[in-house]
Amino acid sequence: MYDTTYTTGDDTVLSFFLALYGTFLFVLAIVAIIQYVGLALLLKKSGREWWEAIIPVYNTVIMHNMTFGKEKWPFFLLMFVPFVNIAYIIYFYVMFAKAYGLSTLQQVLFVFFPFFMIWYMALNKDIEYDGEQKHIF
Repeated sequence: MYDTTYTTGDDTVLSFFLALYGTFLFVLAIVAIIQYVGLALLLKKSGREWWEAIIPVYNTVIMHNMTFGKEKWPFFLLMFVPFVNIAYIIYFYVMFAKAYGLSTLQQVLFVFFPFFMIWYMALNKDIEYDGEQKHIF
């Protein structure tokens, strides 16, 4: 009959893509860990607990509360509304940077490069948490 042990080379292609995907996930995990450590240092510098930085979504709620205060927490839900979330996250990043007294240029850099700016804010001894910012609503 038919020889079912013959392969067409698809296994090699599949193995390549699985290896590529695994490498991507590994690099992504390393980047996430580095980001969480930077955020933990920044929150600790602001008087918060370090573990609040490593819990997904909760860390953003904490950042939002630090930026606008606990009474403005419903606005956090705007981050889940399609298309509105893009504008609100940009606004949130600018106000979060402003809560630490960053200049306008540094606020723009925080919007485009939050990964690096979190570390810059955490390690710079001149940058201190200034407190809640006024929300536009």
